[in-house]
Amino acid sequence: MATGYQGLDQPPPVPGQPALAAWLARVVAILNGALGGNLNATLAVTLAANAGSTVVNDPRLSGGSFIGFCPLTADAAAEIAGGGLYVSSQGAKSMTLAHANNALTDRKFLLLIIG
Repeated sequence: MATGYQGLDQPPPVPGQPALAAWLARVVAILNGALGGNLNATLAVTLAANAGSTVVNDPRLSGGSFIGFCPLTADAAAEIAGGGLYVSSQGAKSMTLAHANNALTDRKFLLLIIG
């Protein structure tokens, strides 16, 4: 029984086109990485202290992106448990996270960005 996804073989040689051959090899490596779970879809974020919101800028963000939160510290987990952490606005390359306004400096998350 197969347990993984079939990857791509390296492209055949492209005579007289070394730049194209190199580009195709890179495409193969990227696709095989994605099939292996390396999606380049996470971002480390620490919520701003003494503020009720944190602006996050990333070129992968869009108005339709799904954002998942993975707390990395106990205070980050408490922020989620408190029910006050949410995406208050979202657009091209930027979003704003609303959260509790306190002096904590270790509310660290790994965000998942899909779409």
